[in-house]
Amino acid sequence: MTKFPITGAILAGGKNSRLDREKSLISVGNRYLLGYTLDKLDSCFEEVIIITAKDTIRSLFPHRMIYPDILPIASALSGIHSALVNAKNQSVLIVACDMPKLNVKLINKMVANYQSYKKIDILVPGHSQGMEPLHSIYNKRVVETIEKQACEGNLKISDIFRQCTTKIFSVPDSFIANFFNINSSDDLTAWQNKATNQGLSK
Repeated sequence: MTKFPITGAILAGGKNSRLDREKSLISVGNRYLLGYTLDKLDSCFEEVIIITAKDTIRSLFPHRMIYPDILPIASALSGIHSALVNAKNQSVLIVACDMPKLNVKLINKMVANYQSYKKIDILVPGHSQGMEPLHSIYNKRVVETIEKQACEGNLKISDIFRQCTTKIFSVPDSFIANFFNINSSDDLTAWQNKATNQGLSK
């Protein structure tokens, strides 16, 4: 299968404040969640990178391209910024490291929709429960806007949308589960039980 000339980037630099362990290294069987995410993005994109400064992740994935944040503020926005600056491609699909139900078919449809536009800065999935900024495609053109907003102390990703050419990728509610992320011990237990019994969602 031909891979898209887009970079896939996994944000794995969070503090895991609501969970007592590193999210990206949660395991089911003999695999890390980060490994599953890498496999899925590898199947779609010609370049896949990880954004983190964590030495544990570097040691476990020594052959991967891993970059820390550049902006001196720990946030998802700074992770997006680092991914855009370090990616070799003009456009980057950003995903969080704690999304065990990523759907490759949905990602492919999203990329095809993004490529159908002549020139947009951001494509963000939207559904009845809101938007998904950490499952979105960003163009390098937004780097300057991010830097300006961050310097003003505003780390809200959705505020970037209003300043850039942003399109909504409408997603049926039947796909909402594919944006699930692990935020708590209850989320982790529910996902591990299902994953152990049924395998990870494809």
